[in-house]
Formats: sequence, structure tokens, C-alpha cells
Amino acid sequence: MEFLMTYGWAIIAVLVVLSALYFLGIFSPKTVSSCSVEAPFVCKDFLSSDTEVVYSIGATGIDTAQVTDIIINGDSCVGLGGTVNNADLSSGEVTSVSCTGINPPLNVDQKISSEILISYTKESGLGHDIKGSGSGITEFSLSHPPNMPSNPSPADDLDLVPIDINLGWTGGDPDGSVSYDVFLKKVSDVNWELKCDNIEVESCDLTPDLDNEEFYQWYVIADDGENQVQNDPWDFTTAPELDLDTELIVFSRLDDGDGATTFDDASPNNNDGTCSGGNCPTWNPSGKLSGAYDFDGSDDYISYGNILQIGTYDFTFSMWINADEYGDSTINTDSIFGKFQSSSYRYHLALQDNGILKFYVSYNADANLVGATSNAGVIPLDGNWHHVVVVGDRDVSTKIYVDGSDVTSTELHSTNSISNTGGFYLGSRTSSIQRFNGDIDEFRFWRRAFTSQEVGLLYNTYS
Repeated sequence: MEFLMTYGWAIIAVLVVLSALYFLGIFSPKTVSSCSVEAPFVCKDFLSSDTEVVYSIGATGIDTAQVTDIIINGDSCVGLGGTVNNADLSSGEVTSVSCTGINPPLNVDQKISSEILISYTKESGLGHDIKGSGSGITEFSLSHPPNMPSNPSPADDLDLVPIDINLGWTGGDPDGSVSYDVFLKKVSDVNWELKCDNIEVESCDLTPDLDNEEFYQWYVIADDGENQVQNDPWDFTTAPELDLDTELIVFSRLDDGDGATTFDDASPNNNDGTCSGGNCPTWNPSGKLSGAYDFDGSDDYISYGNILQIGTYDFTFSMWINADEYGDSTINTDSIFGKFQSSSYRYHLALQDNGILKFYVSYNADANLVGATSNAGVIPLDGNWHHVVVVGDRDVSTKIYVDGSDVTSTELHSTNSISNTGGFYLGSRTSSIQRFNGDIDEFRFWRRAFTSQEVGLLYNTYS
């Protein structure tokens, strides 16, 4: 009792101080927000949520005043994806100035250190720049803006884009549903055109609204009913028109179904392929485009007879393959196609070990072979389809392309005639040896040389 009589007043004083500190939020910082600003302004309140920072600013004795930015943890409002709202201040009024639409949102319960930048004039007309500050703890907002549209497809600034495409992007909304408006224009045009209105999917079909060799811009507005966000415009350039008909000799889509022994030629030349009995490849309904055929590497092939003569012409072979195994490193190995006559002018495309493609050619009767060779690893055994193109520009060289890219390590240079009376076989070098193990789809042969750009365009038509 004597202790309490002696020190009770001190204990009471300590309890009063602690209570004051709790009231001020010293021991509960989540409840504290504070702000200050230089005269002739006064900060009445400060609030921070995960998507918004708000200052309540009063002013006296000013002519004009504007908030030029709100800095949040060292970053400007715009840099955080936000917008400064109610930036104009008036004398004798209190204005709620905010940075809204912060995206991605700030972390809840994060400590916020902020500055507000103000430019103003008095009646004298002299300009002044001052700043204020605010701090607090981020609270959870009940209404978040949609996610800013991102990851455009086609990629921003992409060239050689096909004209039959869907525009795509990544979007969403933290609170639930969101709709999109998609705007597009040619760079040469002034006005934007609404292409997709109030859609709920992240894809906009432009078929058949695009023109070849045009530069386009587009953007997306995401709207959740309370907030809107809009990305900066993306752009792409469409490809030139691709001529797939001139000098087309064979086009086997290889969509002829189970049990087929005749493989239709989609060109005007009626150069159908055939097979018989156990030499026929197996139908695969899951090709690169529709169906395809699986060659077993043992005895499967499709015969086209004595066509696909190269002679002294330029040429382009194109096909999609999904390889199951490699051959060895010799010329007598697994062949994707070939036109053979013993000790004569012949050619074939081999898939060698380490994923190397080699286009072999014999120019003389003693069967000495030369060829164009790809880099190693261009055809992986990964279960995926790969686009293979062999282009022979007889005045320049023969090159090999995979998935739209030039993969040639050794070019073939020759203007000699490549002709024989033997048959052409898809899936094999000949009717009896060196078979390909894997799937083939969309086989074509032109008697002209594609440019590297055309090869890329052809690849993109399937991608």
C-alpha cells in the first residue's frame, strides 16, 4: 500500500501516456495515416488503398493551382499505371485529389510513403512549386480496376503477320467479370474503328478485314462496370500476298483417310500418289492440319511415279514432319523423300543422326553424291510437328529451312541437270530401301525457288 501511495501517480501517468500512444496509432500503425503540405495549402486527410492514393487538400489565397503528380514509394502515379484525378485546386475549397487505377495493385498492409506535387500562382501571377507528403498503411479496396491488357498476339511490332488472324491478349479482373472493346486502324488512317464490342473473351476475329502489306495499330479497353483500363497501342505489319499456285506441280494434303491407297493431288495437275498392301502408311487423324500419315520406317511409302523431275529448274519442296527416329550419318539412311535411278542423276532428303537434314544430289553416272546440309538438332524427336523446306535456286544455291528459318550449314551450288526415269517416293528413298520413321503432312513441290520471306510466310500460314 505504501508503494502504491508513493508511486501510484507515476503509474497512472505512464498509463495515460501509453493510452495516448495507442490512440495515435504508435502501437497499431495500420490505423495511422498522416499528411502535411506547405502553405498556402493544408492537408485534411490521406488514404491509401491497394489501387488508390487520396489526398484531401484545402487551399486559401491562390489564383490557380494544379497537382502535377502523386509519388508513391518513389514511383510516379503514371509509372504505377494510375491516373491523377481532380488535379485542379480552388481557393476556399477542399478537393480530394487521387491517383487511381494503380495496376498491379499495391500489397495490402504495405507501408506507403507518398508525396504530392503542386504548381500554383497567386494574384501576383508568380508561379510556385511546392510539395506535400502523406503516409499510411494500404487498405483493401472493394473495387479493383481490370488487369491491364498485355501479352498481345500477334506480338507487338511483329512483321509478316497473316491477314486471317485473331487478335489476342491477356486480361482478367481481380474482382470477377470484365468485358472488352477492341479498336483497330491502319497507321495511315486518322480514326479508330471498333472491331469487337463488349466481348467477354480475350480474342477478336479480324477475318477478313485485313489487307496485305499494311501497318496496323490496335488497343483494348477492359471494363468491369466500375473501372476501365486501356493499353498503349500495339502494332503489327501484315505479310505480302503469298503466291502458292505458280509452278505448283504436286500438293498432297494427305487427308485421304484410313485405308487410302490413292492420295489426292490438290494442284490442277492430277499427280496423285498411290500405295498398295503393306506398303501403305497408317492414317493419323491428328496431323498438322487435319489428318496425316504415319510411315513405319520399315516398308511404308507413297509413290508418285516418274514425276517431280528437277532438271535444270529451280525448285521448292515443302512438308510437315513429326519424326520418331533418326537414321545414321551416311547417305544410305532414313529418307523423307527421294527420286532414284541406279547410277544416274538422283536426289533424296535424308534425316541423319543428331537431327541433321541433308539434301543429296547425284549429277553423274558414277553416283558421286553432294548435298546441302543443315545444322545439327534442327529436327528434334520431341513429338511435335516441324516444317521442312528445301529450296533450290539453281543460279545461287540450295538451302534448307526448318520452321521458317534458314538452318543451312553447307549450301549446294550447281546448275547441272537432275533428271532420271525412276519413281518419286514420299517416306522413302526408293521402293525398297531407306525408309522414314514418322508422320508426314501437307507435302508440296513447286518448280520455282521460294525466297526466304516466302518460306517464312508459308510457315506462318500454318502457325
